[in-house]
Amino acid sequence: MLSVPLHAKGEAELVMVLGLSLERSLAPYQKMERVILMMLVTGLLLSSVAVYFVTRNMIAALNRLAHLDSLTGSANRRLLGVAMRRAEFERARVGTPYTLFMLDLDKFKALNETYGHAAGDQILKTVAERLRCSLRGTDTVARQGGDEFVALLPDTSKDIVDLLAEKVVFALTQPMEIAENSFTIGVSLGVAVAVAVADATNTLTPEQLLPLADKALYQAKSREVSYVLASKLEADSEELKSAR
Repeated sequence: MLSVPLHAKGEAELVMVLGLSLERSLAPYQKMERVILMMLVTGLLLSSVAVYFVTRNMIAALNRLAHLDSLTGSANRRLLGVAMRRAEFERARVGTPYTLFMLDLDKFKALNETYGHAAGDQILKTVAERLRCSLRGTDTVARQGGDEFVALLPDTSKDIVDLLAEKVVFALTQPMEIAENSFTIGVSLGVAVAVAVADATNTLTPEQLLPLADKALYQAKSREVSYVLASKLEADSEELKSAR
């Protein structure tokens, strides 16, 4: 509102008042408020999107570091333990059996020393890739360290264990062409089967099943056979059987 005094000298004062309605007066400010609000909302949305993508990329990288082997891209010990506990939970809950493959490469150390670590690393990568291709998409392939690998096969019965073991041995013993050199490696495989049980209290831990597969592995090495099967019928009993 604008107040304009109109008067002549020595006479009574006359005041003229010019004004607008409250709605028209506030209209520019209300428009400005809407613009500022839209800017705030847009800024919040853009910030949320940026935080989402940055966080997702950071978490993905951290997950890779925490759960995957940096050389081969296979699962590490931590992720293998998670997969084993999940498989054991299903076995105890509904009686679903699962199988553990433990293997290491024969003469790998000599090849690594003769041809260098770069060739050795490429051999390990090739082994990991062949393992993944030989097994199912639901199976977990993990690198324990060095030239030792472990594969967890959920929902597997004894009927197909021999078939899968032979498939893995065949795939890993095929020649590898690395840096213009042909390598043929041997492999020893220990197999432990956690069979279906009727009693849900009869559970196995990774600490129980891994040593059983490891023992079967060294049985295979000492007997000079491709693999040895260890069947875990109960937590305190074991049965070893040579294969091939």
